[in-house]
Amino acid sequence: MLDYEQITDDIRTVLTAEIDPTKEAMRELDERYARAIGEVNERLRECGALLDSGLRTEAIHRCEAEPNLLNIVAIIDFPEFDVWVDFAKQFSCPGPPRILTEIAEQLNDAYNEEASLGDLLRQHRLHALLRSPLPTRLAILRTLAHRDSGTPIWQDDIRAYEKVRHNQLRGEIEAAFAGDDLPALALLEQEVRARDWMQAPSNEIIDKATKSHTAVRVKVARRRLDQLVDELTSAHSGFDVARGRLLRSRWHAQAAIALDGEDDPLVELVAPALEWLAEQDRSEQEEADYASTLAAIDQALDDWVPRQDLERLYYKLQSSDREISSQLTIRLAERFEALDVNARRRSRLIALGSVSLIALVGGIIAWGIYAHARAGVQAKYVASLTQLVDSGSIAEAEAYASKLEQIAPEVYTSKEIQELVSKMHNIRSEEEGRQARLRQLLDSARESGTSWEGYGPARSFLYDADEVVKNEHERAEAASVRREIEATRRQMEKQYNDDFATDLTSYATRCEAVDTSDLDALKRLVQEGELLEQRPRVANELKQQVKPLVLRLSAQRESELRSRDESQLIANIDRAVGDRLAFQTAMATFIEAMPQKPLAAALKQVLEKEPKIWEGIERWNAFLQVWEQRDYRFLSAAEAAELIEEAEAIMAQYPGFPAVADVRKLVDFLTPITQRVDDDGRSRHLVLNERLTDSIPDLRVALVYKNGQYLRYYFNPVKVPPYIGNELSIYYFVDTGFEETRGTKIAQHLLVNEVIRKGSNSEYDWTAPQTKFGRFALDRLAGFDESNWERDFYRLLEGLDADYAMKMAPQVRVQLLGLFLRVGCEGSGPMREAYKSHLDLLDSTALDQAPTWVDPEDASGKKTSTAATGLLKRLGFRTLENPTSTTTNMTPRFVTTKVVELLNEKNKPKLGSRYAWVGWLRRDPLQKWTVILRPDFDAENRELLVAYPGTNDQPQIAKVGTLAGSELDVRGVHAQGLASGRPVYIVVP
Repeated sequence: MLDYEQITDDIRTVLTAEIDPTKEAMRELDERYARAIGEVNERLRECGALLDSGLRTEAIHRCEAEPNLLNIVAIIDFPEFDVWVDFAKQFSCPGPPRILTEIAEQLNDAYNEEASLGDLLRQHRLHALLRSPLPTRLAILRTLAHRDSGTPIWQDDIRAYEKVRHNQLRGEIEAAFAGDDLPALALLEQEVRARDWMQAPSNEIIDKATKSHTAVRVKVARRRLDQLVDELTSAHSGFDVARGRLLRSRWHAQAAIALDGEDDPLVELVAPALEWLAEQDRSEQEEADYASTLAAIDQALDDWVPRQDLERLYYKLQSSDREISSQLTIRLAERFEALDVNARRRSRLIALGSVSLIALVGGIIAWGIYAHARAGVQAKYVASLTQLVDSGSIAEAEAYASKLEQIAPEVYTSKEIQELVSKMHNIRSEEEGRQARLRQLLDSARESGTSWEGYGPARSFLYDADEVVKNEHERAEAASVRREIEATRRQMEKQYNDDFATDLTSYATRCEAVDTSDLDALKRLVQEGELLEQRPRVANELKQQVKPLVLRLSAQRESELRSRDESQLIANIDRAVGDRLAFQTAMATFIEAMPQKPLAAALKQVLEKEPKIWEGIERWNAFLQVWEQRDYRFLSAAEAAELIEEAEAIMAQYPGFPAVADVRKLVDFLTPITQRVDDDGRSRHLVLNERLTDSIPDLRVALVYKNGQYLRYYFNPVKVPPYIGNELSIYYFVDTGFEETRGTKIAQHLLVNEVIRKGSNSEYDWTAPQTKFGRFALDRLAGFDESNWERDFYRLLEGLDADYAMKMAPQVRVQLLGLFLRVGCEGSGPMREAYKSHLDLLDSTALDQAPTWVDPEDASGKKTSTAATGLLKRLGFRTLENPTSTTTNMTPRFVTTKVVELLNEKNKPKLGSRYAWVGWLRRDPLQKWTVILRPDFDAENRELLVAYPGTNDQPQIAKVGTLAGSELDVRGVHAQGLASGRPVYIVVP
């Protein structure tokens, strides 16, 4: 790149040298200068094109690229440019092209505009990052477009925003209308009717907003009128006039909105109260008018107003139909009498005045005759003196007046002569004043012209003197003073310019030597340059040489400040690690302050898409920390439903996180618990209670073992079977309705009932096993604990495997077993899993339900009984034929152990990984990936993780490397996980 300062220095050296350069040297220098101007003009054209396209910020960024364009223009556009062009032509050189200074001026203007729009632009960027509501962002954009009308991009953005806003308005209007949100509808109608739209909403949207607002206004006003009817009636009944008037004003305001006419029912309801208030108003107004009239009469009596005015007030007082006090009546009568007396006196004075006037007229006529005699002599003297005065002969006029005073004193003292004398004196005085004024103006001009500040006043004094002079002598004296003042002024200008040139040289030397990292020194030099540039009394061409130096220093200082600001902004992000909202704010602040930085672009991309994931990690961490400390084994249906709702909420709000799978399994465990109650909130174990009450009658049974089979003869508990010898005579039921009976005799030795008392008259326990079990089950169900579901169902199932239960009809045992298992498994996930084989076996094995289990002699019943016995054996339950189960892994006790194991897994279960936020990821200035860690955390040799949106925006947790020393080892890491601005996590141990 060319050294612009060296080129201009070489040109100045050539122009000031005593010996002309060679033609070759001159051509080479002219080509270098032309090439430098060409480079600068090319950059100026690029900036100008950006400005013409409305891209002011981009033009400024292009201008500030090193070397700063305006600084270069200030260097190559030096004052001797025209001298150089003429000098180059003497050597037949083409000379340099013209510098496009008009574009440089446009860039200067762009800097000023950018500075004035700085706050608005920051607001625009910040609200964009924070995704503020569209009305807020549109208002800022419209202000920007108004203030920066030369940039068309704002209009494009406004049109795009307004298009989106049109789509939003319909939904917002409908939502506000559905919620009777009157303030929101008012704002929406105001917004759609505003005149600042570039593309106004459709008539359909405007009508929708207007009609919705009007409808809700009427609805709200109508509700308020209903309330006001009661409140006005209450004020009326309580004679509360002040409150009634307040309520009446509110009534009229709401009635104007909601009532169409006087025939509305509400008007009739409120009419008594309003009429009462109107009567109160009339009464008070009459009282006020009466008091006002009394006060007016008192004032009229004090002011002695004319009789006509007093009578008018008196008649007004009488019209009020109120009694007038005797004191006021006396005062009025006395006043009227006094006014009559005064009127009579004025009549007599007028008659006397007429006589005096006649005498006065006679005297005036006599005096006129005398005055006419003197007027002829006096007129001659007045004419002579007037001629002298009008001709300007003031000295002669004064002598004539003096003589006249001696020979005709009575004429001298006349009015006409005295007016002329006075006029002479005024003319004399004015001339003396003019001469004194001229002398004063010239003296003031000389005195003021000796100082710089007095130059303007001195010229003003001379202009005034030109108006005063009357002769050539005075005019010559004024011109001499003017030459004297101008000479003094030129001498002072030269001295100020010489002093400024010396100071400028010193300032330029110090600017070259300053340490650009010393902000204080740069600031002092900028301030000194600004003061130097503002120094008065110096030629503009000299002061213009300061601006390039100040601009360069300002650019150097701004560059250093930006560098330091960037470090500080990054440090703010570092300090915010662990605080999500502070971290987002720090990132947004960096983006706003450093939009041109590559890091800002990377942070913006992360900030726009990923904060939801960070929030999700926080919420999941808090959720898991609480849920992993709970015991889920003993829950009620209501508690389980509440937990499911909480889990579903977080899974819906923050889907895709690793813990979702484990929490979903836990929800699957909790879901059956909610089935322990029906839709009415009634526990489902009560179904068993009802079924048992209805299906297990109070029976007696004779249990017989004959021919290798167990037979059951059920009979009425009231009729105990009698003995006939060693045989039992019995009538047993043969139908499930327990009505039809059949008689038989049973040898005593075949009975296998439990013997209560032995002997010749042995007594047996005739109670049917299912009756015993029914009593046991109903007793267990009476103390059923919903939150200990598995335990209570285990006890019921264990009861079906008791010794006495084996004597039950196997069909009945299978039926009860199926009932208990289905209801129990419906409300317990562990039971579903543990008893799955039982349920599958029950579902796959269909017993013939047609044969009755009541008639022991029924062949089909015996066959079904045998099948049921085999099924019970396969299900792991003991039978009379097989009192010890061989299917040990299906016995109630074994399966219950498995249920307990499954339940114990839900005591403080591990539901997924929690993540600790320890730092953030970014590239360092050498483009190496690094992690900025919290000061209190040592992550060396720890696996570091980031979260980012993957397919379908589902969060992905990925390893980004390990920290070895101060460097991040990213070998083998998927590049998609690496992005500046992402929080870095570790798994909580």
